[in-house]
Amino acid sequence: MIKPNTKRLDPIAISYLRFSDIQQEAGHSTARQTGGADEWSEKNGIEIVKRMDDLGLSAWTGKHVKKGQLGAFLEMCKTEDFQTICQVRDVYLIVECLDRLSREMILTQVSQLTDIVHAGVIVVTLVDGQVFTPETLNNPSTLIMAVTVMATANQESAKKSDRLLKVYAKKRQDAIEGKLFSRNIPAWLELADPKAKSGD
Repeated sequence: MIKPNTKRLDPIAISYLRFSDIQQEAGHSTARQTGGADEWSEKNGIEIVKRMDDLGLSAWTGKHVKKGQLGAFLEMCKTEDFQTICQVRDVYLIVECLDRLSREMILTQVSQLTDIVHAGVIVVTLVDGQVFTPETLNNPSTLIMAVTVMATANQESAKKSDRLLKVYAKKRQDAIEGKLFSRNIPAWLELADPKAKSGD
């Protein structure tokens, strides 16, 4: 138990960066998320002591939790040692948006966020400037806003997944009918008509 008169230590921050498509690494996603966290750190005078990166790991399938650094962080939040640290100093988790943490079912997202917050971590989302603590999440408007963001993220990923499944289903059917599935073929094969297009 922490004594009431225990001197609080300086606050610290942990940043989290994630995207599902590894091709995004060559784009602006990494720079945007990292830059946003650095800007927040400088503005608030709080040092980022750890950077967690789950690059190319899907938040829709939960792969970032099963195999990524976020999963390890969630396990750490359950430990008494980490929760004790959060009692003597403010620990911030900096993310671009809640959809970086998860795009799974809404209840899964809510449970994940509350587990982090109940451990004593203050979650900050850069895109909208929201701060999530036990107190703010007890505010109906803040909770509704968070759930709305979570629902939107889940629905967007569900639609994207459905579209991809339909595209591949059509390609498989075309292949069955003898149509070209893809122009990417083994080097030892040659297209009868080099100008043929997929689906022709």
